[in-house]
Amino acid sequence: EAWQVQGGGDPRDAERLLQSALREDAGCIEALTKLAMLYEFQLEDLPKAERLYLKAMELDPADVTLVYDFAVFLQERLHDFERAEATYKLALTMDANEPNVLNNYAVFLSECRNDTAAAEKMFLRSIEVSPNASTALCNYASFLENAAGRIDDAEKVYERALVAGPTETSTLYNYAIFLEEHRADYGRAEDMY
Repeated sequence: EAWQVQGGGDPRDAERLLQSALREDAGCIEALTKLAMLYEFQLEDLPKAERLYLKAMELDPADVTLVYDFAVFLQERLHDFERAEATYKLALTMDANEPNVLNNYAVFLSECRNDTAAAEKMFLRSIEVSPNASTALCNYASFLENAAGRIDDAEKVYERALVAGPTETSTLYNYAIFLEEHRADYGRAEDMY
């Protein structure tokens, strides 16, 4: 119920409902993680979000998705790259073939560590594990375009991403920019927007 309130109503109402759920069951992982996300994305209280993520991970240390979400939080919200990298590595020890972890760790390696060789290796592992994941394909195409300067390879991967997710907005947007900047194909680019 709190998540529905959060999506269409006052985030403080969702906060009250989630806190009430935690008073009834302090170990409810779902309530902890939803409240952490509420603080992260809507109420923008990052210290509270971090405490809740840590508590949830303490209660369920085997949840790779929770560990992965925390790594992304550390990377994107706190810009704590040391802890983010350690947390991505922890997630990979928990499940070496989790495509979301592989994909986001590849982005991290490229954007935060400027390690193109390691990033490409992670992207390829992610795509090998989940060959039709349009987000991973789009991220890899963007990497090939921007970090590696491999324009022809990037175009092939963008086209694969479009086949995998023909309505995926980030792929359409990124490929449209690619077409404008590298192919001067404004007509096709316009169709993507």
